[in-house]
Amino acid sequence: MKLPNELQISEGAVELVKEFEGLGPIAYLDAVGVLTIGYGHTMGVYEGQTVTKAQAEQYLRDDLREAQRDVQALVKVPVSQQMFDALCSFDFNLGANNLGKSTLLKYLNQGMYSAAADQFLRWDHAGGRVLKGLSRRRAAERALFLTALTVTVTADDGAKVYNPKPVAAPALPQSTGPAKTPGTEVQHGGKASMWMKVILQLLPLLPTLISDVQAAVEHFNTSDTPSAKVADAKAGVDHLADFIAQVMKAIGE
Repeated sequence: MKLPNELQISEGAVELVKEFEGLGPIAYLDAVGVLTIGYGHTMGVYEGQTVTKAQAEQYLRDDLREAQRDVQALVKVPVSQQMFDALCSFDFNLGANNLGKSTLLKYLNQGMYSAAADQFLRWDHAGGRVLKGLSRRRAAERALFLTALTVTVTADDGAKVYNPKPVAAPALPQSTGPAKTPGTEVQHGGKASMWMKVILQLLPLLPTLISDVQAAVEHFNTSDTPSAKVADAKAGVDHLADFIAQVMKAIGE
């Protein structure tokens, strides 16, 4: 695992983007009406423009270098090469603005690697509707991102071990207060202790839940088609359902 500024996008990731973009030698309108050419290139494209395969390849590599810089600037935690490639593919397709405001990035920068991976799947809409091609692309990026989660990696200097594990919420911070004198701990009743444990486990989830539900409501209010409103309403319900599942899990532990 390395910090993003120590990594560069791999050739495997270049091929992944090529596979999902496909080569368009003549300028065309994409799913949301943006003029596009080559392998998903949109900057400065004009109607009737054509490119050779070599030119399209150069456009792609230039665009991926920009995506790489975005990821290096936004991601603050160590990642594997596979994670880095998946994030660059995501940024190439959706842009730095979407990555920057995403729950995916929020979870990742909190060290919640597995929870961040699941967020890839939410970004499969274009023009207010789900696109099968985007669903497949997000699933491929998520799978690539997750390949590193089964590997234990030790930092080169031996000072710290990064071993991301699938988690639904960040670990609670350890107390930094003065050490307790033995024998002075407060003993709680069974039910009170259980509910205190539940509350402490769920508190870290509340800010993210509120943010996600607010985002779903905002998307619902700005959606201009019934199908988009249904999708946004479902997203809000899914967030609440995830939170309720966490509550039930905490109670059961």
